[in-house]
Amino acid sequence: ANAVNGAIGPAADSADTRVTDEDGFRLDVGMGFQTAFATEGVSPVVVQVWRSARDGDTAALASATTVNWTVDLSPGYATVGLEQAASAADFPGGVLPTGTLTFAAGETMAYLTLTPFDDGVVEWTEDFQVRLTSASNANFLAVGNSFRRFQIFDNELTADYLATSTAFNIGSFSS
Repeated sequence: ANAVNGAIGPAADSADTRVTDEDGFRLDVGMGFQTAFATEGVSPVVVQVWRSARDGDTAALASATTVNWTVDLSPGYATVGLEQAASAADFPGGVLPTGTLTFAAGETMAYLTLTPFDDGVVEWTEDFQVRLTSASNANFLAVGNSFRRFQIFDNELTADYLATSTAFNIGSFSS
């Protein structure tokens, strides 16, 4: 018998196979976060995107890699009763952000900064996610490494507002 991309061992019933670079890419791309929470109009979320060489193949880092990303507003990400999905109005220009990050040769880390727009509306915490959609010269390491959930805190929602507003007043408590 003949082996393709492997070797047949000395015994007829043994085989030694190593799959190497089946897709042509020697780099993996994934993401984490520096900050998972933002306050609208005040502080950003900072998304950390990384790339690493497979099996220590640092020569693979000699070429550039581009990674496309988008903001996803799937409402299923609001998991707690007081959270809601963000909307395009929560971002500058009322448009969902998208873009491309570029890793120059040798770079292993890139950062994406998103500052939510101050919409002037009193609202609860809002959720959105950043999703990596495609990459050149690289694969996504695992499904869980291609997206991250983030939250926007409202800058108009203060303790004083909560205490005096009929819209948000849930009653009074005494000890």
